[in-house]
Amino acid sequence: MKTRNKLFAVLSIVILLLSAFVWAPKLLGMSTYYVSSDSMEPTIYKGSLAFVTSVEFEDIRVGEDVLVFTSPVKQKTFMHRVIYINSAEQLIFTKGDNNNVADPVPVTFDACTGKVVFDIPLIGYASWALDTLPGKIAVIAFYIVCVAVMLESRRAKKSKKEVDSNEK
Repeated sequence: MKTRNKLFAVLSIVILLLSAFVWAPKLLGMSTYYVSSDSMEPTIYKGSLAFVTSVEFEDIRVGEDVLVFTSPVKQKTFMHRVIYINSAEQLIFTKGDNNNVADPVPVTFDACTGKVVFDIPLIGYASWALDTLPGKIAVIAFYIVCVAVMLESRRAKKSKKEVDSNEK
């Protein structure tokens, strides 16, 4: 197998594995989130891919669970640890492990997407890239270029064989 074909095979496997990390959890009822800040370090590093599953309010544990939620203040998605629960009002107080202070406003349970089950460092960067339009275009372009190179290689071989057979 030529080096070019081996490279194509290896890169195809890498792209398929990364795609599986991004899309397969959805088949299992999980969501994936790209970790874009260092607020949860050293527990969850920036660039990680976090796998999140839904959680019932009664199952949330102080000090153990890291929740994904939409901030009522910034309307952005955050991933922080539960530090206190007000069960009567279903309010959850959170804090990033790497932050000095707790989040300024508690989160309502309705704003919670779920809890982090596990994460894989660095895979989030690839996940983010594959989930963007430029990332998808890059993967498609990669395959188009590879197919074009293989077709041209075959055409060149065929032409060389025809020239060799005509010279005999």
